[in-house]
Amino acid sequence: MAARREREISIQAAAPERGAVGAIRVSAVAVLLAAIAGLALMAGPDVGHSQEPATSLAIDADPSENSATSLGSSDECVSVKKGDTFDVDLVIRDVNNLLAWEVTVGYDSDVVEVVDREVELFQAADGVSTIFDVSQSTPDSDGTYGLGAVDTADPVAPDSGSGVLARLTLKAKGQGVSPLSLETLDLNDDTVPDRGPVLRNDTGEAIGDASGDGLFDGPISDAEVAVDAPCANGGVSTADDGGFPWLILGLILAGAAVVAVAAGGLRAYRASRRGRPSGE
Repeated sequence: MAARREREISIQAAAPERGAVGAIRVSAVAVLLAAIAGLALMAGPDVGHSQEPATSLAIDADPSENSATSLGSSDECVSVKKGDTFDVDLVIRDVNNLLAWEVTVGYDSDVVEVVDREVELFQAADGVSTIFDVSQSTPDSDGTYGLGAVDTADPVAPDSGSGVLARLTLKAKGQGVSPLSLETLDLNDDTVPDRGPVLRNDTGEAIGDASGDGLFDGPISDAEVAVDAPCANGGVSTADDGGFPWLILGLILAGAAVVAVAAGGLRAYRASRRGRPSGE
């Protein structure tokens, strides 16, 4: 009986130790699984498969960092004074074999007007293109402005990459905030878009047309102009991430979390050991 009692005491004394070690293992595994789940959501369903970057269009409210074939940060707002004349850029990113394009820019005609445009930028930079400007005449003050261009060079000389499709010169007319948006319009009210951004490649196919209606469906970023008023967001620019390896960063952070939890569990285990009577 005495021997049996000693074994029971030994088992009870060992239980806290096993519990502490088990807590460390469970905590570490739980954090690792949570990190993996978070990384899967962050990476998307195509993780492990290479993808071409999606072509995107944007209006850059401050083109000071742009050139015909290179882009800086993309600013969502510019603040100007009444009477100022200033430029904004229509920019394109990650396009392949662009030959022709057309967009309609919407704006508040009480706040700004379009006084000029330049389309011989991204497409003309190769030195062999022949750019035919299909834009509306300027000045324009009716609230929508259509602009576009087609490269008519023979042989064809399509363009790939990123750059400035067009530079618009605007004039501030009145106080307020005007959107600068790439419009999709239903001209006959039949719920079917009749006009919107169009990108065509050298074989005549629509670029970025997921719906099959001929219009560009890819990412589009608009901007705004604040006249005699501050920008609502402070005019802060959103920079291109330049292909930063977010997946690798996530793995590093996940590993750090596992180590931190495991270290915390180990400290708790050691503290429980210090609290036990000596000689056990």
